[in-house]
Amino acid sequence: MSDFEKQYEHDGVTIVWKPDLCIHSGNCFRNLPRVFNPRVRPWIQPEHAHAATLVDVVSKCPSGALSIRRPEPMEDPPPQEPDNQAQAPEAVNVTVTPGGPYRVKGVITVVLPDGSSIERTTTTSLCRCGASKSKPFCDGSHVTVVFDQ
Repeated sequence: MSDFEKQYEHDGVTIVWKPDLCIHSGNCFRNLPRVFNPRVRPWIQPEHAHAATLVDVVSKCPSGALSIRRPEPMEDPPPQEPDNQAQAPEAVNVTVTPGGPYRVKGVITVVLPDGSSIERTTTTSLCRCGASKSKPFCDGSHVTVVFDQ
């Protein structure tokens, strides 16, 4: 898997697109076609929507191929008092998509067979059909194989 990404800036936010993660669900196009249109170039035109709308639609990307990057704050936040209470881990939710991937929402670390790891902080789609060329991640291959579980 490559680290290639494209960035599209508008209205104080940056849309980051990682094509290797895209499973072509079409959620972006269906929810905001004036911004996400694979029939035109560039296919992402964020100037056609407000930042809040962009963030809302991008947050629904099932594969994490689309994400939002905001500018780093200029000042360091004030130091916080140490908290002696143990922090509860963030919940991770796994949804089995009928005829599709496992959708994992939350911060996860995927350890690959070679021992390397990938941290994912949004939604991750994991292959369930066995046909993905990007295993363990889903690449949308389930639409071309007989897989109805």
